[in-house]
Amino acid sequence: MVRKHVLAPYGVTDVATTADRSDRVPVLHNWAGQVRSTWVDTGPFIGAGGILSTFDELEKYMLAARRRHLPGGRPPGWEKSPTLWWHNGHNRDQGAFVGVDDAAQRVITVHTLGYRVGTADKVATRLERRFPV
Repeated sequence: MVRKHVLAPYGVTDVATTADRSDRVPVLHNWAGQVRSTWVDTGPFIGAGGILSTFDELEKYMLAARRRHLPGGRPPGWEKSPTLWWHNGHNRDQGAFVGVDDAAQRVITVHTLGYRVGTADKVATRLERRFPV
């Protein structure tokens, strides 16, 4: 259903919804050097870390969704800052932030691994301030 009703209409095809796609799941080690178990939800909360894609596909989705909702319509689940429409997500070990400007011309994408919740948002904020439109 996700592929058919959410991703395909936006041209997003290179995604996985299972953790067996090892090329999509980063490996994190604990302080003792052991591999930490991967937290990828494949159950009812698959949207919380269970859709695995490349940054290119994530950005393709964001730009297409934003363009579909121009001028000023809010895509479901998105937030608005003074300069970006954005969405984020964090789970036990990873964080992601993706934002697109009002004209759907520029995307800021940040992924963090092994940092505290909210780190991706903070990095994105710094990037937005450092490289304004």
